[in-house]
Amino acid sequence: MIFAGGRPGIYTVLNFLKDNVQVRIGNVEWPAYLDIMTQTKTNWQVVPFTKENNFHPPNSDYYDRKGLNAKTRLLPVVSNPSNPTGHTRAGPELEELIAMAEQDKNGILLDEAYEWFHTGSVSGIQYVKDLENSNVFISGACTKGLQCPGIRIGWVIASKENVTKMANYSSFGMGGVSHPSQLYAVKLFEPARVVKAKKAVEEHYNWQRARYGEAFTKMGLKVYTGNGGFYHWLELPEGCTGFDTFTI
Repeated sequence: MIFAGGRPGIYTVLNFLKDNVQVRIGNVEWPAYLDIMTQTKTNWQVVPFTKENNFHPPNSDYYDRKGLNAKTRLLPVVSNPSNPTGHTRAGPELEELIAMAEQDKNGILLDEAYEWFHTGSVSGIQYVKDLENSNVFISGACTKGLQCPGIRIGWVIASKENVTKMANYSSFGMGGVSHPSQLYAVKLFEPARVVKAKKAVEEHYNWQRARYGEAFTKMGLKVYTGNGGFYHWLELPEGCTGFDTFTI
C-alpha cells in the first residue's frame, strides 16, 4: 500500500484494527504513535523500556498474554531501529520477533523508517514465512533512508487480504499520492542508486553517532544509544533537565 508518507500508513493500520486487538508499545517510542492511538481509540498497553533492560526489552515482553482472554489479539508497534534509542533487533533476535508475530492471535506493525541507519540494513521481511496468512505489517518511507522527506512517499507491506481492505483508504480517505512524487520515488529506487544511498547513509550516521557519542560522554552524560539511530539516548546528570541542557 502506498501512502503520502510513512505516518499515514501507520495511521491507517491502527485505524482499521478490530476491537479485540491490543497494541503493545514501548514507553519510549516515537510520541506520534501515541497521538495516533489516542485519536483512533486504540486499545494499547505499555512495554517498559528501562535502564535495567538497557531500553531493549526481550521480544517475549510484547507477546505476554497474562491477564488476557482467548479472544484478544496482540499487535506490537515496534520501530526498528528504534526511534529514538537507536537499539536494533537484527539476526536471530529479529527472526524470533517475526516468528512470534506470525503465530496465531499475533501480529506486528514493524516501522523500518531507519532501516538503512544500521550497519548492514536490517528488515524483518526476510524472516517472514507466510505473509499471506499473517497479520505482519512492515512500514517504510522515502524520508529517512532515501533522504527525501518532501516528496511524501510511504508504504506498508502486508498480506493481500489486509492490503485489499486498506489500500483504497489512501485514496478516498487521504487524497492519495501525487503522480510527480510517485515518479520521483521510482527514480530513487533504481538499483544502482539504492546501493549508493545505503552505503552513504550508513557511513554518515555511523560517523555522526560515534562523534556525538564521544562528545556527550566527555560532557559527563551517560549514553544508552544503540547502533542504528539518528538521535542519542542520554541520561542527564542528577538535577539537570533537558531545558538546562538546551540553554547552556
